[in-house]
Amino acid sequence: MSSRMVRTADQRGSQGFTLIELLIAMSLTALIGVLSVRFLGAAMDAEARSATLLEDVNAVEQVWQLLASDLEQIAMHTLNQPAVGNDVFAALVSEQSSPALVGGPGRRAVLDQATGLTGGLLLFNRHGWDNPLQEARSEVQRVLYRLADNTLIRDYWQENNQRYSAPPEGSLHLLSSVRDIEIQFLPALPDGNSALNWRSDWPAADMSTVTKSDQDSVSEEEAGGAPQILDARPRAVAITLETEALGRVQRLFALPGI
Repeated sequence: MSSRMVRTADQRGSQGFTLIELLIAMSLTALIGVLSVRFLGAAMDAEARSATLLEDVNAVEQVWQLLASDLEQIAMHTLNQPAVGNDVFAALVSEQSSPALVGGPGRRAVLDQATGLTGGLLLFNRHGWDNPLQEARSEVQRVLYRLADNTLIRDYWQENNQRYSAPPEGSLHLLSSVRDIEIQFLPALPDGNSALNWRSDWPAADMSTVTKSDQDSVSEEEAGGAPQILDARPRAVAITLETEALGRVQRLFALPGI
C-alpha cells in the first residue's frame, strides 16, 4: 500500500507546471518586458531632450560671445557717410549726426534700405579683425546683425569704405527658431555718467525726448553738445532673445568708454 502511494506522488511531481501556471508566468514576463521597454524609451527621450536643450543653450551662448567680442571691439570712429541714393540713411550719418552704431526697431527700415538686406538690427564697425593670412585688407570690419526668417544672421564686409549696398563678404547663420529680438541702448554723458534713460533706437531721438531729470544732469556747458552725446555711441546695449526652446534670455553688454 505504501509503495503505491510513493509511486503516485512521484508521477505527480514529474508532471511539471500546469497550463494555468504557464500562462501566468508568460503574462508576467510579457508585462515586465513592456514596462522595461517603456522605461527605456522614456529614458532615451529624456536624454534626447536634454541633448537638444544643451545644444540650444550652447548656440545662444556662442551668439553672446560673438556679440561681446564685436561690441567690445567697436570702432571709435563713426560710420562713413553713405553714397548718393540712401537719403534716409544719410540723414543719420552726416556732418550733423555722427553715430558709430545704428540699430533698433525704429532703424530697421533705414538699414534695410541702405544694405538691400532684410531684418536689420545693428550696424557698426569693429577693430581687431584677425588676419592670419596677412591679406592686403583693413583690420576694421563692418558688421550687420539682422533677423530674417526667424534666423539671426551676422553679415560682414572687408572694407569700411565699401558701398552699404555691396554684397557682404560673408554671412553667418548664428541661431534659428528666433521668435523675436529686443534691443535697448543706454546713452552716456561725456564724464561717463549714465544718467539718461534707455532708448529703443540708436541714434537716439533729439533732446526733446530727454526727460527733465535727464536735462538736470547735463550742465549748461554740456547742453549744447547733448545731441552729439546721444548720437555718438551708447554706453551699454541690452539684447533680449526669444527662442522657441529657451523662451526669453537677456544679456547686457558694456561698450568701451567714449
